[in-house]
Amino acid sequence: MIKITITNDIDEPSLGRKWNNLLDLAANPLPFQRHEWVKCCLGRRLLRGGKLFILLAVSDNELVGIAPFIKRDIFFPAHSRISFIGTGYSDYFDFIIKPGLEEAVIGAFVDEITRRLKNFEIELRNIFSSSLSTKAIAKDMVSAKLCVRRYLQDGVPYLELLSSREDFYAGVKAKLRSDIERQKRRLQKAGELKLIECVELNEALAALEDFFSLHIKRWESNKGYSAYKFEYMRNLMRSVLKSLFPEKIAKMYYLEHNNKKIAVCFAYSMNGRFIYYAPSYDSEYAVYSPGKILVSLLIDKAIESGMREFDFGIGNEAYKLEWSPKNRELYTFHIFSKRNRPEVFIIKMLSAIRAGYAYVILPRLRKIVFLVRLWRFMRRKTGKYRRFE
Repeated sequence: MIKITITNDIDEPSLGRKWNNLLDLAANPLPFQRHEWVKCCLGRRLLRGGKLFILLAVSDNELVGIAPFIKRDIFFPAHSRISFIGTGYSDYFDFIIKPGLEEAVIGAFVDEITRRLKNFEIELRNIFSSSLSTKAIAKDMVSAKLCVRRYLQDGVPYLELLSSREDFYAGVKAKLRSDIERQKRRLQKAGELKLIECVELNEALAALEDFFSLHIKRWESNKGYSAYKFEYMRNLMRSVLKSLFPEKIAKMYYLEHNNKKIAVCFAYSMNGRFIYYAPSYDSEYAVYSPGKILVSLLIDKAIESGMREFDFGIGNEAYKLEWSPKNRELYTFHIFSKRNRPEVFIIKMLSAIRAGYAYVILPRLRKIVFLVRLWRFMRRKTGKYRRFE
């Protein structure tokens, strides 16, 4: 039998060890699911007014499942909004469940939430379509008589790496290969070009500060917007690096030309997957395509390290698609309680606006307008409603 407990104490001494041990059993563990990464997202600005709502599933005194949620109580319409900790800052996320128990554990989570909360919305953003949780979510939520909506999000481009550099580049477009080599030669004629991996934490933190500067400079030069202008976002990256760099999960690389950093990348390396998480380059060197060179050298590094996959992170930007990657689909689930139907219409509409689905918004707007007009008509007919002239 699976027993569910809820805690808001993520600093409990034994929880971190049990959390990571359970994650190590997963078929597809992610750096964003690590206990250390989740703890970094607990700042007041990052939680956005939410409170920890972590569900722990225990069977025979063994931790078999974790739902690392935060819960926000919304005043109007009155409901609780539940989402994964770090939503908006992680590329993808998922439940942490012992293999083979997905349906049983998620079913127990659903029963506990519906028992405790009268009206709620659950947002599960960016779950791999191949995850065993996706089938369990649809089955258990529907059986609990909840409204379940599933949306297909931007995919994750990735490259399957081969055992040798020569074998891998044999499958890369000749035009891309020649362009990278040409830009390398141009830079090498003007000075020394090399990729450096930070091996000490202080060196990595210094490279991270350079990353912030380059990212802000590049986006401002294009009249764009850099999230790293805000101190809370910079603090998040610093905290993650300090927590996961000693574990050799978070990594910092930079491309140096004549002792000057012209491109920097914050990356993750875990379970045979290299994640190209947050790159930037010096906009003054844009004519040399430093981003392409950085990707090429990091792929070489990943192959040397025995990685099986180079993950570009969420989004289908043009520079990623140049490599003709495969695409891993992501789903976002919105789950609603069926009680208080008028409120549910409003919650769905607001959720659809956040997700950007106009074809979802318009039918619900029409339904709301129709119900309001019908209500006014009936009130006038019964004499309980008068229009003020």
